[in-house]
Amino acid sequence: MKIAIIGATGFVGKHLVAELSSRQHDIKAFARNIDIVPSSENLEKVALDVNDVEKLAENLAGVEVVVSAFNAGWSNPNLYDDFLNGSKAIQEATKKAGIKRLIVIGGAGSLYAAEGVQIVDTPDFPTEIKPGAWQHGIT
Repeated sequence: MKIAIIGATGFVGKHLVAELSSRQHDIKAFARNIDIVPSSENLEKVALDVNDVEKLAENLAGVEVVVSAFNAGWSNPNLYDDFLNGSKAIQEATKKAGIKRLIVIGGAGSLYAAEGVQIVDTPDFPTEIKPGAWQHGIT
């Protein structure tokens, strides 16, 4: 399967690249700085700004699934707005490229399970994900 991973150098994205690449999927890794994406024979690196919808759509052509682990940058003073704008651009480019599957990766560990207790601080974190429960065809 040919899979695009947007945010390939982030905390989650780099692990997705490694895992899916090890499963012999063809990966198209998108990042602002592709120099830090490890090379492998089934990996293509693409440096671009996700807000450039036309260029992103053009580069998504031919992939079967888009996985977005996009983050506008934790130290970005406009993180909220830039995240929303980037996420909308990714959705638009995915549609323009005619791709039917867009998987958005996010985290909920920082949410509160109880007053003053974040999910990451509970004894059940991390929880076990049953095999096949999240894959939706990506094996």
